[in-house]
Amino acid sequence: MASAISPEDTVVFNSVAPQHAGNYMTSAAADDSKWSIEAFRKRLSITVTKRTEEKMVFEMSGINVAFANAFRRILLSEVPTMAIEKARFYDNTSILADEILAHRLGLVPIKADPQQFEQVERYDNELANEDNSLFFELNVRCRRLGPGEAAPSGVEVVDGVIYGNVYSSDIKWKPQGDQASKFAANPPCMVHDDILIAKLKPGQSIAVQLTAFKGIGAEHAKWSPVATATYQMMPGVVLLDKFKGAEA
Repeated sequence: MASAISPEDTVVFNSVAPQHAGNYMTSAAADDSKWSIEAFRKRLSITVTKRTEEKMVFEMSGINVAFANAFRRILLSEVPTMAIEKARFYDNTSILADEILAHRLGLVPIKADPQQFEQVERYDNELANEDNSLFFELNVRCRRLGPGEAAPSGVEVVDGVIYGNVYSSDIKWKPQGDQASKFAANPPCMVHDDILIAKLKPGQSIAVQLTAFKGIGAEHAKWSPVATATYQMMPGVVLLDKFKGAEA
């Protein structure tokens, strides 16, 4: 029979180290009576180690895992972007139902600065204007080219058939109001031109008007600005002895 544990046998954890994710004070600030934003700003350090058009890697120091995970979650769900929310179909004879096609179109990432647009109270075409939304159009018809007929510029031709594959490059921006001059330097477009949206047979067509609004990933994944966001702990190596010559 196990003996009872006396108060003297109780294990005492190191009070300096954080014990759970809810303890957001780092060990360096454990002697502070309370957390302060000023101290946090002094400790936090961010160094960008790699940055491309589609990927960024950075190192953060002076924070614990809870804050690192908070940054990850913010990137996923709190950074606004533009995404297609409304689709008005005028023709769709493809194998995809309107709902499925609308969902696929909503997931196509849009290259546009969300800071240039206002946030709407609700996503409604009646509230859409040049200040809070973008308008696009997808209007394609699959057909076989006639003898000696040239395909339209930039359109893929497969076995004499055009628009057999419908790509994101076929989605065309339709500027409203003064958007044409406002975004003349960087016209809104799809991030990638080679995203396959649908496959058509000769005689099939798609005609749909699209409205993109500003939103965040917490509402729907299509507004998430990143495909994924991860973090990992970087070990700190401390040499206790000095090494010279061959030992180094």
